[in-house]
Order: sequence, then C-alpha cells, then structure tokens
Amino acid sequence: MTGGATGIGRAIAERFVAEGAQVVVGQLGAERASQVAGASMEELDVRDEEGVERFVAGVVERHGGLDVLVNNAALTGPPVLAPLLEHSAQLFRDVLETNLLGTFLMTKAAARAMIAGGRQGRIINLASVDSFVAEEFAAAYVASKAGLLGLTRASAVELAPHRITVNAIAPGQIFTEAGTAANEMVGADTFAYRHYRAGPLGEGGEPGDVAAVAVFLASAGSRWVSGTTVVVDGGYLAS
Repeated sequence: MTGGATGIGRAIAERFVAEGAQVVVGQLGAERASQVAGASMEELDVRDEEGVERFVAGVVERHGGLDVLVNNAALTGPPVLAPLLEHSAQLFRDVLETNLLGTFLMTKAAARAMIAGGRQGRIINLASVDSFVAEEFAAAYVASKAGLLGLTRASAVELAPHRITVNAIAPGQIFTEAGTAANEMVGADTFAYRHYRAGPLGEGGEPGDVAAVAVFLASAGSRWVSGTTVVVDGGYLAS
C-alpha cells in the first residue's frame, strides 16, 4: 500500500496486519515516519515511475507475489488548501501528480505484477466525498479525487479479463490529524468546515471505519464487486 504512516492509511495497514496480511507500506520520508507494527515501510515517491516499478518489483521478489494494492498516498489537509483565485498552477500540478498520476502509476505496475504472477488481485483507491461534491479552498484536491473515480472505473473495465477488481472508497469526515488541522485552518464559520458536519449519523467517523471497508474489498468475498465506490460518510451524501 502507499501512504500508510498516519490517519486512514495507517488504520488500513494495521487492520491488514491484524488480518494476517504481509503488509509493505510505500511512504515518502519513510525513515522519519512512524512505523506500523508488523509491517515494513519503504521509501516511495508515487510520482516517480521508475521508483514505483522498483518498489513493486521488490515487493514481488521478497514476498513471492502481490495480491492487494491500496492507493492511499495523497496530498491533503492545510498544505493543499487555497482560495481558487490564489491557487497556484504549481500547487495544482503537485496535487494531481501525487493523488491521481501516482495512483495511475501504482495501478499499472501492480496490475502487471498480478497478471505475471497469475493473481486475481484487488486494487483499492482512496477517493473522497469530494469526488462528488465541491469543497471550498480545495480546487486541486477536488479535481484529483473526482478524476480518481474515472480512473477506478477505467481500470476495472480493462483489468476485468484478468479477474483483477478495482474499487474506490470515498470517506467523508473522518477524525484524523490532517482533517482536524484543515478544519482549524479554515475556521468553524466557513462552508469548508460545515461541509461534512451534516451527516445523519453524526459529526465524523474513525479511520477504522474506512479500514473495515478496505478489508472487505481486499477479500475473496468482494470478487463480484468492481468499478464501484463505497462511500463511508455517515450518510452525508444521502442527506
């Protein structure tokens, strides 16, 4: 998986370890990151195609194959928030290269490894409710997560003949450090803060709520589920 040092990614990595999986986390700044017990963590910049290829090849070599890819690495939180009229082109590029291009590169490399190994693999992309609705101050992030749904569907169609499923998870308000920092930055009186607060089930979920869905999508029980997005938002989009 990619981006598993904090928040939702860390919860997914920990849950997979608890389920008995051999977990390798590709993480930018891995040496400085908080390690996940029971998993290995390696340096990875998902924007670097050659680095992605080396990472996947190393996982296959050390573990005998690759069954599940979780694309979680993303630029999010306060560093990517800016009013549209002040949103720089460089920031827009940086966000899309990490959140969307990085997912594409990882999907391609992992799918090739799964096919070569004869694995009926699972690819899980971390999208967002921002894939469906707009959030203030987050043009690049919204665009990247909306694009992720298209990439998920396209990948699912092309990889179906190899029995590789591709799905996305779209979390709403989940209590993580990045989410809390973003709320504090924009302020409680702005639309961006209120945006996720109207879900019928309350004011936010936990990273473990997303991890539970990831476990299902990685399991044999999800063999007939592909090209779809599971929304984990406490009913926000339905309300």
